[in-house]
Amino acid sequence: MTILGDSFADELRDAGILDRVRLWRADGTVECDPEVRAQLDALIAAHDPGRASRARLKKDAKDELTDVVYKLVESIIEALISIADASKKAELEALLARVKVLNAVLANGRSARHV
Repeated sequence: MTILGDSFADELRDAGILDRVRLWRADGTVECDPEVRAQLDALIAAHDPGRASRARLKKDAKDELTDVVYKLVESIIEALISIADASKKAELEALLARVKVLNAVLANGRSARHV
């Protein structure tokens, strides 16, 4: 049995045959023209099921960017705390605590989805 990974739909789309397969049954048989079948067989033979889909790569990049932004926000707030007068320090420290909690929640949600 052939295992198809996340990127297979991208490969079908790139080859221009995603919409040319008329029917794809649960048992793996397909209805399509012989020319499409030959392209499909070649794609399946060359397919790497471990390769991530473009959607997964975009999501991972977005997660990494979010991490960087939150770390930057934390650094900015910490810098502001170091130069703030006493009346603003407590407010900034509370803001920093909320940002750290939010970042931890987001990071935990992402790691739970990657398991």
